[in-house]
Amino acid sequence: MKIIQICGTNGTGKTTLMKNLLHSGKFLKMSVSVDGKSREWWFDGQVAVVGKYNAFNCCGVDAGNYTNDSLTHVIEHVLRNYKPKTLLFEDVRYGGLFSFKQKMNEIAKTHGYTYCAFSLIASLPCIAKRVIDRSGNDGCNFDQMRSKARQVIKSTQRVAELGAEAVWVDTEKNPPDAVLSILRGVIDA
Repeated sequence: MKIIQICGTNGTGKTTLMKNLLHSGKFLKMSVSVDGKSREWWFDGQVAVVGKYNAFNCCGVDAGNYTNDSLTHVIEHVLRNYKPKTLLFEDVRYGGLFSFKQKMNEIAKTHGYTYCAFSLIASLPCIAKRVIDRSGNDGCNFDQMRSKARQVIKSTQRVAELGAEAVWVDTEKNPPDAVLSILRGVIDA
């Protein structure tokens, strides 16, 4: 049983991966009220995916503006009440933070799960092209993206030193189907 956090900067393929996963099975949309807001998650009886998914580019935890506490509340609710084999979520804000990954590792252990930081990486030119193709050059801060990419890698290395599972997948070298296959391997391991 695992909690898998899909980490990466904008343009690394987190949402593409999660949408491909959701479309590959019979996931039902569920919700729970947290702080007066309805929080979405998806469940197929074995795998739970926390976050909002729709036709827009920005999905997952970021689309729902989850705070650290509200995300933790939803994760603990799903683990306590549904006991999925695997729980996944993707985000930009928490993907590079070691303190958050450390907290998820502790929550996983408390509930009898293991934690995995599944980090998507690609070169900065590849990420820049994807971001510009998707939403134009408006508001793109590539120095910030470079810094965030380093944070994702460093925080994933640090949480692995605590005994958590760490996986890096280069989405520039692996097409979306291959990335989904790698994720399925981690889920099934």
